[in-house]
Amino acid sequence: MGEDTLRGWSPFDSDVDERARIRRSLLSSFALTPLLFANELTRHVVSVEATAAAVALGVVLGVVAAVGLADVDYSHVDGVVASFVALVFIVVVTVAVWAVVPHRYVGTMMQFAVAFTWAMPATELLHYRHRSSGQD
Repeated sequence: MGEDTLRGWSPFDSDVDERARIRRSLLSSFALTPLLFANELTRHVVSVEATAAAVALGVVLGVVAAVGLADVDYSHVDGVVASFVALVFIVVVTVAVWAVVPHRYVGTMMQFAVAFTWAMPATELLHYRHRSSGQD
């Protein structure tokens, strides 16, 4: 390896951390998708309109979440506190979904989850590639 290959690279570089985070996010999407589709409710299409709305909302919220959280630095947040806040948020959202969405449309929420699960890391990857191409 020549000096030009290693110049500008550091193991503590935030760019390397961001790439690793995006890679973990994509691998999580690959792992979660079969689990989400294992449920029969996810594979059952209640109505085309409800499924399209759920997928569109999942994609839009995934893009918004990825772009909105792209430059947020969580290095100062304790891991235990972050995990606790994430679990509380998941419980609150789950209860809200069960309260708002009629029972026969619960499968569309799983389709929403699949769309969100893929939209967020795909947007993070595109956002990262767009930013890094502007730095060259």
